[in-house]
Amino acid sequence: MALNAIESWSPAQLPVELHELLEVARQQEPDEKIREQLDKALAGNNA
Repeated sequence: MALNAIESWSPAQLPVELHELLEVARQQEPDEKIREQLDKALAGNNA
């Protein structure tokens, strides 16, 4: 749920610390679908 909310933010709205945490989570996430969501959140892609 939180990731869905974060995806709606623009990259400029993401605090630097959150962006860094999302990058770490993306690297460690075993679920491909969640990794794709993390990629979208990091890219600021609301699709």
